[in-house]
Amino acid sequence: MTRVGKCDTCRLRKVKLLDLCHPLITGKLTYTSFVQCDEEKPKCGACRKRDRPCTYTYGKVSAMVLEDPNQMTKHGKPKVAPRIYPLMRSDDDESSGKSPSQSKFRLTMAKEAEDGQGLFQTFALNYKVKTRSRRKFTEQQRRQLQLYLSRLKLESSTLPIRPSSPETTLISRYISMVGPYTIAENPMAIMGTWILDIPARIGSSPVLDLAVEFAMNGWDVLWNGSYSNKNRAQASKTKALKQLQLAIEDEKGSASYDLVLAMKMHYMAEIFIAVLSLHHTIHAAGIADILKTGSLHGVNELEHWLMVEETYIDDALEAMLAGRTSVFDNDHFLALTYPPSNLHHTLYRQASSAVMHSAIQLPRLICLVRHSINHPDDLETLASAMCLAELLWENHPSELMDEYLKATATTITTPPSPEISDIIPNSLHFDSIQSMTLLSRYWMVENTICGLTLNLHEKFPAQAALAHIPDIDTLYRKDIRAGINVARCVFHSFSYSESVALIPLRIGSPVQFSMGCWHRIINRFKKRQSLSPTAGSDVEFEIPSEVTQSQRMEEWIMEQCARIHNRWGVPYLEKPLIKMSLDSLAGGPIPDWMPMRVRFESEEGDMVMKLEYDMPTPLHKEFYGIDPEFRWTRGTTSVSPFGPQAKSRWEKKMKEEEDSEQSSEKSGVNLSNLDQLKILMDSAYKAYPETDDAPR
Repeated sequence: MTRVGKCDTCRLRKVKLLDLCHPLITGKLTYTSFVQCDEEKPKCGACRKRDRPCTYTYGKVSAMVLEDPNQMTKHGKPKVAPRIYPLMRSDDDESSGKSPSQSKFRLTMAKEAEDGQGLFQTFALNYKVKTRSRRKFTEQQRRQLQLYLSRLKLESSTLPIRPSSPETTLISRYISMVGPYTIAENPMAIMGTWILDIPARIGSSPVLDLAVEFAMNGWDVLWNGSYSNKNRAQASKTKALKQLQLAIEDEKGSASYDLVLAMKMHYMAEIFIAVLSLHHTIHAAGIADILKTGSLHGVNELEHWLMVEETYIDDALEAMLAGRTSVFDNDHFLALTYPPSNLHHTLYRQASSAVMHSAIQLPRLICLVRHSINHPDDLETLASAMCLAELLWENHPSELMDEYLKATATTITTPPSPEISDIIPNSLHFDSIQSMTLLSRYWMVENTICGLTLNLHEKFPAQAALAHIPDIDTLYRKDIRAGINVARCVFHSFSYSESVALIPLRIGSPVQFSMGCWHRIINRFKKRQSLSPTAGSDVEFEIPSEVTQSQRMEEWIMEQCARIHNRWGVPYLEKPLIKMSLDSLAGGPIPDWMPMRVRFESEEGDMVMKLEYDMPTPLHKEFYGIDPEFRWTRGTTSVSPFGPQAKSRWEKKMKEEEDSEQSSEKSGVNLSNLDQLKILMDSAYKAYPETDDAPR
């Protein structure tokens, strides 16, 4: 019978229990003394005598063996070694010197078997708390720790904060669009310095928040014109225009600064998405209507001026081409920008005010010169044209702009382009985008006023000789100098990011206007050639070098305009059409291809721009085969707002507009800019209604 109480060592040595007196096989009675396990603890006598290890584990649960049944052979043998976890020692083993804390399991529950003999035990992992001895840091280790903590704080301070609200997310997207540049080097600065006011005002009004979101989605379309980006931009446009319409209805009396900023963001977004649609012009006209009165609440004087500064030029350019006066050509802005009234401002503010003072009066001078040329018997209008030309030259800020040019620009040896390096060997480098924009705008104004004054000298030489305006040679020198300076800006404008091309988009108008000075030099040579005694004979005239250079400059300007237009996907005009526009800007006839009326209508849920033209009788008969019921009403000029019949014509026009407004919205009436903006907004959110299927 197996003895349960023996120690593990004696059991391993198979020592049996025998009596002290036992008869052997020999049959003799022998007294034998066996060294056997006496079951003493902690060591039995046999183990103590031979100095062997002595443990008592037989019949007790000492370990837990874990085997994976999926890792067994077909004979039931494990393929991999099982995991063995030793269990807690019993109370008897505590005296053997083994610490019970060494066990990885502890007994949680024990239950006797209902049938037969046995005990069911439940074990759990025995979590131990390890105590570590503390090390003493040396001075070098302490310094290294401080350096590491300092570096960690510095890195954490530069990490972007995770957005915690929709407004914070919108601010983060806007800042990422504007970029880490200063206002002097930021390409977005061509829109105006008001871009810096947007982050602080996000969350102040829903109309601004939705407009900023629309602009951000439009920016995404500019970089990646995928279907999903365009869909997202259209959905945000729908919501933003609807909120803008509500804001305009609520602020009929006096507009807020947030409303104007929202319209500016819509203006920016429409350029990003599709500049060819010309939807941005509606927002530009709406902003001009709001700012023309000079009243805007929720804004200080400087912010109001910066907003006007970046708005008036678009209206002035459109007015020059359309044959109307600028909405900013009123007593308020003329007094605000009169040169002696801004001496206490900074040099930039003085220069900007002086340029605006001339620019907003140029459309009126163009209308006066055109009317005087087509109605030479109207001496009153001719006198008004001469007086306005004298006033503009008297207040012409040439000395102020030369001072500003020296303070903000430096000359570099790089030509605008290798093709014209012999004509213009150097370029201008500006300290900021604002400086380049202002100076190029000034030279554009100078080219325009030179063309108008030269036209007065040509058409009315006697009256021009008596007026206090520059002579012809001086005008040509000023005209060419302004054209050269505009060309010297091209290299700097294209030195910024080519992927966005925002700065060339703003300088495109001065470049096109500068073509007028070279066009006038060529026309002057042709007129002298036609008046020569040998005109009409076979004698060949030697073309002066200045004429050939002017022809090369015209070709170069056409290439630069095509470069800008191709980047934005806008078709550009051919050279003959641009020359017709330049003659119109000098007081000549308005081109036939230029529309007399522009309106926007909603067709099948989309906003459609419609242009109305007057067609001459020969062309109408050629196209349609019949004579029109009415003759061509345009002639060589638009309806002039000047002269003795101006009041009666104005009253007749107002009566016709009132009658047409009462008849139908589809009769092609001239809507106000804000009314056109409302139609655009209605069309946008009708074309993309807010449904559950609309993308978010």
